[in-house]
This record gives sequence, structure tokens and C-alpha cells, in this order.
Amino acid sequence: MSDQYGNFQGVPQTPAPAPYHKPPHGRLDQGYPAAAQKPRPGITVMLALAAILILVALRIVDFFLTASIDSLDASSWRSLLFTIFYIACGCQVYLGRRSGSIVQTILSALAIAVNLTYLPEVIKAKEAIDLFAPKYSGTVNMVILLTIVATVFSIIAIVLLWLPGTLQYYKEVALYHQAQARQTAPQFPVQGQPQQPMPPQQGYIQQYGQQPPNQPPQYPQGQ
Repeated sequence: MSDQYGNFQGVPQTPAPAPYHKPPHGRLDQGYPAAAQKPRPGITVMLALAAILILVALRIVDFFLTASIDSLDASSWRSLLFTIFYIACGCQVYLGRRSGSIVQTILSALAIAVNLTYLPEVIKAKEAIDLFAPKYSGTVNMVILLTIVATVFSIIAIVLLWLPGTLQYYKEVALYHQAQARQTAPQFPVQGQPQQPMPPQQGYIQQYGQQPPNQPPQYPQGQ
């Protein structure tokens, strides 16, 4: 590049791009490498989900049985509310979120406490129902059976949700999400030292390996 007088002005140098680095996004625990594929639920997780689904079915059946004996009361709506929470917790467990196990454990513990309190009252009421309303005896027997079965499966669900296989699944899912975040995270340039401008002739020689045109050759000056 020359000016209007034919003097070479040098080639503008494009500064080299600054190096890039990825910001940290959490630490991967030793012994658990980042998964390339999304983890799949293991046997303990699937059994826990099956137990939750059984609890959902038992709650729905109990809701309609209770409604057939008497009008819908607070216990019936409580059973329906538990059903909704059970479904939500099951979805969280399937997605590998530990919060699903925590909430499901709390709900199951509450259900066990309520069932153990409710069951003796139902057994006592059954004697009066057999005498004064025998047509409801079969329905009451079903309610008692469902309450016992629901209590058993609540205990099973709690145990399955905290087995090592289930906890391992939660950890693998967490590591998988960490690895995905590291891959999709934006990259930020590292601020380096500003580059000094290169003399025009030196820049041309470095880029093209020869003297610039319209310029006399450069000779070393004597002492």
C-alpha cells in the first residue's frame, strides 16, 4: 500500500485473536465421569415408580369407594390431593430430581401416619355398619383392605427411593446436566496484553518475505 507520493506505508496487521477459555460450571466428582448419553432409570428407580403408580391407583379407588358410602368429605378430597402430588413426585423421580424422593417420602410418611390412625376407627365403624347398614359392609371391607395395602406400598416406596441404585441415578443425571452445561456454555475471551503496532516495513517483510516495492533495500548501518 503506497501513499500519493509512491512511498510504501506498510500493510496493516490484524491482531491475533485472544485465547478463549470456558468458565467453570461446577465440579465433576471423582469416579463419575461426565455421561455422553442421558442416563436411564435403573431397576430400583423403576420399582419405585411402580410403587408410586400403585399408590395413585389405590388413592383413586379409595376416593370413589368413600364417595359411594357417603358424600365427599375432607378425607375424600385429601385422598385426591395426595393423588395429584404422587403423580408430580413420580415425574420428578423419573427425571432424576432428588426433590421428587424428598417430597414423596414426606407424603408417604404422612399417609402412613393417617392410615394407622384411620384404620382402627374404620374397623370399629364396621361393626355398626354390619348391624345397621349391611349393604355397605362389602365396601367397608374394601376400604380397610385398600388402607392396609396403601400403607405397605408407602413403606416400600420410601425404601426404594433411598436405595443406592436410586441415589446413583440422581447423581448420574446431575453429572449429565453439568456436562451439557459445560458444552453449551458461552466462551469468554481472556484479557491479554495489548499488542504493539509493528513498523510498516517490518510487517511487510514478515508477511511477504521480501522488501516492499518502491523502497530502497535496507542495509545495516555501520558503527
